Amino acid sequence: MERTLVLLKPDATVRRFVGANTIKALLDEGYEIHKFAEIQVNRKLAEQHYEEHVGKPFFNWLVFFIMVAPVVAMEVKGENVVQGVRKLLGATLVQNAEPNTIRGKYGIWGGVNVAHASDSIQTAERELSIWLTKTELGEKENGKQAEKYVEKWIQSPRDNTQKLRKICENLSEGKIEAESAQEEIEMLILEENPHTNSQYVTKLAKAIVQNCLID
Repeated sequence: MERTLVLLKPDATVRRFVGANTIKALLDEGYEIHKFAEIQVNRKLAEQHYEEHVGKPFFNWLVFFIMVAPVVAMEVKGENVVQGVRKLLGATLVQNAEPNTIRGKYGIWGGVNVAHASDSIQTAERELSIWLTKTELGEKENGKQAEKYVEKWIQSPRDNTQKLRKICENLSEGKIEAESAQEEIEMLILEENPHTNSQYVTKLAKAIVQNCLID
């Protein structure tokens, strides 16, 4: 049985219903979540996780983004789970993701794409060795927490994904200013999650705007 690392990124944890629906999709596919933890990522962990991208134009943004708000880290097991989870998530860039995939449904723009999943068995073992030894993810088998997360957060007053994408499209095409886009993004995310941490929302909106402007 294979295992892989799945991380719900800040866009999925701040927009709680997105994270809950992603977990539900994993469970519905029959995958087993063995370890589950909500973690605030520090710079050292972020840089170690993304070390293969050092020197690339988007490396600094990746590091900033994963630190915006706590992520949910999971060790997920199952038959052919590595490729199966990646197929479930869809294409890395949201604009290329099929509509029936997780990113096609809930991704916002570019790399603001809901979740990370290891891209090979070898990568999964490297990433899991980091997260299981350097974070609280490795402390105990607590997969049942994933089901509780789904039960608690699956509902949302509304889903503003399409509106958020339109703002990003307009920003990337130079039709609106970054400051205006950030204000609109914050408002839409707060509409979805009226009780969420406003500081996380502000940081997430900033990260989304930056991503839209990456060449």
